[in-house]
Amino acid sequence: MTVTSPNISPVFIASTRRNFACGMENKIFKRLQNVRYTIATSPGTRFVKGYCLPCNEKVSFVLDGRRSKGQKNERLALNWREGLICPGCMMSSRQRLMAAVVKHQLQGRAGQRVYLMEKMTSFYRYLAGHLKGHTIIGSEYFGKKFKSGSIVKAWQYITPIHPYLFRWIRNQMKLTYHIFRMGGIRHEDATQLSFASGSLDLIVSNDVFEHVPDPYRAFTECARVLRSGGVLLATFPFHNRLENSIKRARQGSRGAVYQRPPVFHGNPISSSGALVFTDFGWDVIHSFQAAGFSRAFIEVYASENFGHLDNGLSIFRVTR
Repeated sequence: MTVTSPNISPVFIASTRRNFACGMENKIFKRLQNVRYTIATSPGTRFVKGYCLPCNEKVSFVLDGRRSKGQKNERLALNWREGLICPGCMMSSRQRLMAAVVKHQLQGRAGQRVYLMEKMTSFYRYLAGHLKGHTIIGSEYFGKKFKSGSIVKAWQYITPIHPYLFRWIRNQMKLTYHIFRMGGIRHEDATQLSFASGSLDLIVSNDVFEHVPDPYRAFTECARVLRSGGVLLATFPFHNRLENSIKRARQGSRGAVYQRPPVFHGNPISSSGALVFTDFGWDVIHSFQAAGFSRAFIEVYASENFGHLDNGLSIFRVTR
């Protein structure tokens, strides 16, 4: 007898600001707000019990945060999107959700060509190890001096110098070891992909597009390399109260030019982090369509059981 593993469905799907606002009225978001408050104000809380869909088992998700000290209402400051790490697959809430959605997308299909815009992550390691029967391609971005599709060896890449020298040395040694162990890592520039037109079935982009100086060119490249009917699944910080996206920085001849105070996110290949170039608003839906995609909408997920406690985790599903 075949045992079917549980799956997660979006709470709602939206392509307009109005649809999104209506969807956020769902009672589950109020309930999860209370759950978050209970966890954040419970002394000694370090784990949250739930079910990890990628691992297909009950686990205790690990909280990562610090409690305020000396305050009347001591609370645990948590990043619900990037926290709640599964001790089995080592993926965060956001990563676990995307992994489950990718597996569901490929269910019933065989021989799919899948491109993941990452390789030095637990997300890539999980999917590369579990998506048998498919071609899984991963990459990182190492800078303008490398050509898309080339394999970067351990001795070829030195991370940008970090002000804290010990941290930089430690991270450089760790990165060099991992690249050497993997025999090199493929380099891809999202704005100049090396894949042939119409050669991919699925592209997965986890929090990448906000770090691309020209994300709209990257959208066009994704549309080019996907076959007709192919799908792009993407996450990025989405500012649902913004009608129009905001440019935080642009690429100048001598590097990034800040137009707003700089914001950096974690980067698996640099201790200096990755600069945010764009805060995306609702016009991103039109941008996807203008780039050559036929449909674009947002799937919003939330689940106490599966450890997705954020106020709605959004995945953009974009069809060629």
